Amino acid sequence: MNDLKRQIQQLEINNRFLLSRFDVVHDMLCPDHLGTWQQRVEATVKAAKKLRPPKPPSAKTAELQVNATRVLNFLNTQLQSSFGYSPTNLNLIKARLKEPDVTVEGVEKMILRQIKKWSGTEMEEYLRPSTLFRASKFCNYYAAKDQPVDHKPKSFGDLCYNE
Repeated sequence: MNDLKRQIQQLEINNRFLLSRFDVVHDMLCPDHLGTWQQRVEATVKAAKKLRPPKPPSAKTAELQVNATRVLNFLNTQLQSSFGYSPTNLNLIKARLKEPDVTVEGVEKMILRQIKKWSGTEMEEYLRPSTLFRASKFCNYYAAKDQPVDHKPKSFGDLCYNE
């Protein structure tokens, strides 16, 4: 029983000590220029009311993300490569998918055509998202998606006039 009384007395002493130091801790954490506790709480509540949760992505944005991922997955599968699903790659693809009259199926046709056209040539190393989906080049690649590919490599000799 004496042990229990001693423990209770020690807890009371500890509580009194902590309460006596409360003002010191309060002053350290909240200097006068920040106001009283009540003012700080009111300011925090006011600021919290202004905060809004982030808007969920729209259905169109979500669909665009899915389609960009699908296109990059298609490119990786066709090339047996592993281009990352990084924001850089996906943003390039999404930007092109936003263009008028561009479809996922059309982009896949364009990718297949560029692979056929550039495979086995010095251009093969450029079969990557940064080249295929660059704004300045994409429209030409996409416009030619339905054109046949000449499988015969062209050399300088083919361009010379033969008599």
